[in-house]
Amino acid sequence: MNNFFKYLFTIILVIIGLNILFKVIGITLHFLFPLIGIAIVAYLLYRIWGNPRNCRRNTSKTDRYDW
Repeated sequence: MNNFFKYLFTIILVIIGLNILFKVIGITLHFLFPLIGIAIVAYLLYRIWGNPRNCRRNTSKTDRYDW
């Protein structure tokens, strides 16, 4: 769960940063927020319930250096 909170806080900071950037540019996050929210939820559900991208633990019991 440690990685989950790392991703969650990163995404929250990205949303805040995009909100500030779009206010400076003049585009409100009002139109993009539903799309960003759906994408974030889908990505987090995929990361939680799907197969992890890089599993650093060696799940196979064989020695990969045994030739």
